[in-house]
Amino acid sequence: MIVALVTAIYEAAIYEAAIVKGRRSGGLDPWLLIMMDEVANIAPVRNLASWLSQCGEHGIVIATIWQSIAQIDQRYGRAARDAICAASTAQRFIPPLAEPTTAGYVSELLGEELVATDVEHRPAEDRPRPSNPRLQRSPARSRARTRVVRGPTVRQPYPAA
Repeated sequence: MIVALVTAIYEAAIYEAAIVKGRRSGGLDPWLLIMMDEVANIAPVRNLASWLSQCGEHGIVIATIWQSIAQIDQRYGRAARDAICAASTAQRFIPPLAEPTTAGYVSELLGEELVATDVEHRPAEDRPRPSNPRLQRSPARSRARTRVVRGPTVRQPYPAA
């Protein structure tokens, strides 16, 4: 019963905002903020990805709160999860991220960076080192791509202050 009520309230708010927008140019002023906590359990809106991508032009900001990325997958499926996350203006993840799907998603979202490392070139054992220091090889810089943060690191709690 509560699911139907909450979903009806969401739908009515979005419908009314579309009516108001139809009467004047632009969206609602001031904007309407809809906070949707426990979306998968309390009010699983069928077309959530569409709402997230289209409501901004009507002056509606929708903030969804999830326990994990896996919860979106379970309710809507992987393809819809990608659409929901892409249409979300901001995403915030609060560690520790206990389950691997969310940790992997955050790691993937952060991507990779070039990391420089020092590599020392050593002469072969049978070659003598030049006596002149300017002729000796200095350590070289090498660059490699590495993940900014790996999944297991993301799952750790904040360090004690």
